[in-house]
Amino acid sequence: MNVNSGLLAGCSLLNNLNLPIYSDHTTQVIGNFLKDLDPYFDLKGVAENLKLPLVARAVQYSFIKAWLSAEYYKLVTYQNFRAQVTQLLWNDQKQSSIRCKIFQDKFYRNGEETLAAHYQRYVNLAANLHSPLSEYDLLGALTAHYSYEVQKFMISANLKSNQEAFTLLGKLQAKDEERKAHKENSLETKQRNFRKRKNKKAENNREDNRREYNQTVRHITYDRRQVNHHRSPYNQRDTQRHLGQNYNSRIEGNPTNRRQLNPQVSEFHPTGRGTRRDVISESINMRGYESQLLES
Repeated sequence: MNVNSGLLAGCSLLNNLNLPIYSDHTTQVIGNFLKDLDPYFDLKGVAENLKLPLVARAVQYSFIKAWLSAEYYKLVTYQNFRAQVTQLLWNDQKQSSIRCKIFQDKFYRNGEETLAAHYQRYVNLAANLHSPLSEYDLLGALTAHYSYEVQKFMISANLKSNQEAFTLLGKLQAKDEERKAHKENSLETKQRNFRKRKNKKAENNREDNRREYNQTVRHITYDRRQVNHHRSPYNQRDTQRHLGQNYNSRIEGNPTNRRQLNPQVSEFHPTGRGTRRDVISESINMRGYESQLLES
């Protein structure tokens, strides 16, 4: 009973096993694709004459797909396909180019790649070189890809393997994302506070202008547009209602005077003050009195 359940579980896993796909030569290495195909064929128990048709379905990269369509009947077997596609995509010139990239490329923080993803991509490329690099040499070459700050962390950590490098780069990436999120939140908060201060300042300016205009001006000259505006403090309806006038006074024959008094300002009482003429006469009298004193 237990054996049958184990067999059923194994069969279900095999049924869920998906065919490897080769779709992008810039992110995938042909050697890794071929390595994934071999265990798939073994686990599925694919016959030799069915391997090449399955490869034709697995290849989705346009250049290789067109090449495979042209050479399909010449290849005949899956082993011929392996040899020909390796010679086409992973020849000596291609491997020399990969070695140069390993020792010369740089990581750009503004790109879509993370720190660990960049490291992993070059590890995959180096794993398929015919004269493979040692892990120590690869670690030293890829450390130089990163910025000076990241290099200091990697060198001070005294890394011994690629796995240790992956762990450290993952931690640095998490800290970098946290710092970016904090910076964005602080910038948004500053912008929001700036808008609040700006709006408050504009409201205070409007209030100060309205208060100054209302309290220091007694006689007001305005036209109909200013009076009839719904935000005007001297709306004609309110002003005439306050002064005991009828809004329809024009109809009753009383001409509407466009120069009116501000109802919000108190009456002016010139107590203790004289006119200019009085001041001048007083000064003349004082001079005459002084001259009489001097003569006496």
